Amino acid sequence: MGAEKIKDNQLEDLGIEIVEKDPDGDQKLKIPEESLEKYFDLIRTGLTPGFWNEVVGSEEMIFIFKFKDGTIKLC
Repeated sequence: MGAEKIKDNQLEDLGIEIVEKDPDGDQKLKIPEESLEKYFDLIRTGLTPGFWNEVVGSEEMIFIFKFKDGTIKLC
């Protein structure tokens, strides 16, 4: 949810594997480390305001919030 503008082929072009997709459109992705910054750029531009995205790594979790006013915060 919130990333409807991001198409599967955009992820695949970055070398990102779509591991699972549920009926609501939520996806579980496998993102190579070398694609992480480009993925963040894609999320910054394609995420709907008022939503967030999380990346769960082996040693940390990163949250990307896009507030309703378009402001983006990474935590």
